[in-house]
Amino acid sequence: MPDLLTAIDRVLSANLRPVDLTVDLADGAGLAWLYDHGQVLERRDDERVAHVRVRLAAADLTRFRSRRARARAAGH
Repeated sequence: MPDLLTAIDRVLSANLRPVDLTVDLADGAGLAWLYDHGQVLERRDDERVAHVRVRLAAADLTRFRSRRARARAAGH
């Protein structure tokens, strides 16, 4: 069973790539989205933003960036 779990984990994480993102601390939904859809490797907060290193699939990175663009267009 451990070998099977290792193989499954390898397949599922094969298309994940680390990316560095900066997210406003006020965007709690965006930060939660990253934790839900990626593997947060590191997070460092300053006064206004969270600097997050997260492993994401390319499609999820595109979704996150689209989500952020829509929020900015709506004035959030």
